This record gives sequence, C-alpha cells and structure tokens, in this order.
Amino acid sequence: MTEPETLPLEELLENPTIREVTGNVNPELVERRSYRPPVCSVFNSPYTVLEETDRFRFDIDPEARRQLPKIIDNRVQKVVGISEADADDDLRRRYGRKRTIGIVFSGGPAPGGHNVIAGLFDAAKKANPENVVYGFILGPDGIIENEAVELTAERIDKFRNIGGFTMI
Repeated sequence: MTEPETLPLEELLENPTIREVTGNVNPELVERRSYRPPVCSVFNSPYTVLEETDRFRFDIDPEARRQLPKIIDNRVQKVVGISEADADDDLRRRYGRKRTIGIVFSGGPAPGGHNVIAGLFDAAKKANPENVVYGFILGPDGIIENEAVELTAERIDKFRNIGGFTMI
C-alpha cells in the first residue's frame, strides 16, 4: 500500500477552500463591513461650516460660571451645509488644505468607537485625499509616549461596522 501524498502545512493553508473554512472573514462579516449608515443631510453638502445660533438657551449653574468663565457664555454652534455654488475660493482653499489629524479616546470602551474613527477618516479623505489620520494608542498614554499608528483605508475597513474599541 502506498503512502498518501502529504502537503507542506504552508501550502495546505494557502488553499482557498481551507482559507475560507479557517479564516475569520466570512460572508456576513464582508456584508457588515460594507454597510454605510445614513448620513445627516447637512453632510451631503460639499462643504460645511459652523454657524452660531441663539436657538438654545440654558440656565447656567453659578458654580459652572465661576469655574468656566472664559467659555460658559459661548454660543451654541450648528453645522450648516454650503453648496458648491455658494462656496467662495477662500472656503474651498481652507476646507481642502492638507491636514494631519490625530484621534485620541479616553482609553475606556466605547461601543461605536470604530465607526467614529471611520467617519472622521472618510470625511478627512473626502476633504483632501492627502490628509493623514493617526490614532494614538491606548488613549492619552499614546500622546505622552508618542505612540500612534497611521490609520489607512485598509485598517479602517477591517474594523468598520464591527463595534468595539480596539482599532487604536
């Protein structure tokens, strides 16, 4: 009787059928990652700006007024969409300038953390594809220790819509 042919483990693991069975990417995960949640209509505009409004008034606690005198009377701002036709050259230039953006969370769990990062990344790249986004590892400690990772589309898409708080 002849011995069955043996394949090296590396070759066996590269087989598409074996990868599908043993991998952690399945059709449900692919579908979940491809979902794009609805966007507020204001963000469908090519440009957005902040505009102060007097629509909201708050009763201010006296202790808050004492401790936060420089900001307590700041007016509420709302996001306003600006059409391409209404955008002047200065707005276009400022909006599209290249930026380096850092994201830091407090270090604790947040159920929507991944999609917050994905939304910021998507908006940054839409404004200027050359924008670079970094995530500080382990919250404020990452700032202190200068530990950050560049967030790329590949990295973002691995975590998109899967909940959690482990991307950075």
